[in-house]
Amino acid sequence: MKLLLAAIVLLTTITPAQAASSGGGSAPAQKPVSTNLPLTSDEVKKHNSASDCWSIIDGVVYDLSNWVDSHPGGSSRITAICGKDGTSNFLGQHNNSNSAKSRLKGFELGKLEAAAKADTPTPAAPAAKQLSVFLSEADALIKQKNFTAALNLLKQADRSYANNADVNNLLGFSSRNLKQFSASAKYYQKALKINPNHLGALEYQGELFLQTKKVSSAKKNLAKLKKLCGENCEEYLDLKKAVGSK
Repeated sequence: MKLLLAAIVLLTTITPAQAASSGGGSAPAQKPVSTNLPLTSDEVKKHNSASDCWSIIDGVVYDLSNWVDSHPGGSSRITAICGKDGTSNFLGQHNNSNSAKSRLKGFELGKLEAAAKADTPTPAAPAAKQLSVFLSEADALIKQKNFTAALNLLKQADRSYANNADVNNLLGFSSRNLKQFSASAKYYQKALKINPNHLGALEYQGELFLQTKKVSSAKKNLAKLKKLCGENCEEYLDLKKAVGSK
């Protein structure tokens, strides 16, 4: 009887994390423990390592420490934004991915707080927020297949935020859907010159290659996507489907 009671007590005290580590399957991602630290830009800068990784995305602070090792695209995609504003990086790769945005929500610490009055304002914060508005509005127009309006809006964004890979990627996408293939090619080239590993631009440029009968070039983009983010990332799977048996 004593042995039975001891076994019952032991089972009831096993945590979900212990169950997962003992072979009972992966535990779902948990929301990080709340912090009493200030959620300011200066505080975020202190958490800049793989084991202690905070980042700002669209005006919200996230503790991504537990996502570093499990991120499908590799740990470097997360460590690249530790201790800094990762808005452009995240939206550029995952702006159309509801699953990525949902996963990100689980690591939220709270909204970014304004710095103390004595602090020097960080100019990048409002710029990143404004850029995210441009990208969000353009994405909505693209989903409505209103590519002309999206193109005009993105040209405004390009004037305000020159040399931005995300803006040029969507300029290329909108131009391509308007059959402006020459302009589209230039936008994709510019996006990839700014960020050679931009997953969205590699996928969309690959689709342009297919539309312009450059199958071998499309396959090179597919191979690079496989190397960068593996065989399960959306960009790789979408381009692979487009290439098909060509």
